[in-house]
Amino acid sequence: MMKVRSSFAKTNFISMFCNRTNKITILKKVGLFLLILPFCTISTQAQTKKCLTDFIHQQKMDADPEYRRQREQLEQKIQGFIENNQS
Repeated sequence: MMKVRSSFAKTNFISMFCNRTNKITILKKVGLFLLILPFCTISTQAQTKKCLTDFIHQQKMDADPEYRRQREQLEQKIQGFIENNQS
């Protein structure tokens, strides 16, 4: 007796639900996703690193009176410039 294979066994998962055009579209989307995925992980890793500028600035403000005086003078000059040049 001859075995008959069903057509269902010969088809793969995607071809059961899609025609050729849809398969290409799906493959393009999957390819694009796989291309973008590494960049997403890189950007999330970059966000976990902290900038130490504020920490160092605060340490210098607490420990160095000359640094504090210069920063306060700079802030006053900036505020004066803003007040004199408002429209």
